[in-house]
Amino acid sequence: TQETTVIATSSNRRKALWLNKFPNHRIVDIRGNVTTRIQKLKEQPWDATILASAGLIRLNLKHEIAQELEWMTPAPAQGAIAVMCHSSQSNIIQELDKINDSNTALCTNIERNFLNALNGGCSAPLGAYAQIQNNKVQFEGVVASIDGKEKIEIRLEAPLNTASNLGLEAANIAVKKGAKRLIESAN
Repeated sequence: TQETTVIATSSNRRKALWLNKFPNHRIVDIRGNVTTRIQKLKEQPWDATILASAGLIRLNLKHEIAQELEWMTPAPAQGAIAVMCHSSQSNIIQELDKINDSNTALCTNIERNFLNALNGGCSAPLGAYAQIQNNKVQFEGVVASIDGKEKIEIRLEAPLNTASNLGLEAANIAVKKGAKRLIESAN
């Protein structure tokens, strides 16, 4: 019998996108913190595990990265940091406004709007990435079936000053292409 490549991940998004690209591979579930997952990979007869490179770098584990998967669309707002405080704390809000990056906030909101408009939760097999280049927001959204056999990709671009609804526009296009059915396949 032919051996199958085994990839470990706990993310439905990563599983769906991996299987879309490598349909003959087998996915196994892996749980635990980053160091636990790395240790499990070393102990198990698996070929690889997929982890967020930002988390590995933050934990000073960049040396564990064999390859970064540029083709795998990240989770919406992945890596975004937020601070919450009571709305009555105007002095804290004023201080936070000084360090807020409006472009990052715009991109994060576009990505979250895509997720929310599709009623996707943290287990939904979807990704979104918005970035600003040359005063334009470039958006990439993806929704895949959990088995990776179907994938919907949306790419949109809009001028920076009119881009706030880009995530909603992309979600509407994705819905017309059957995204809701693909998301429900993960539940």
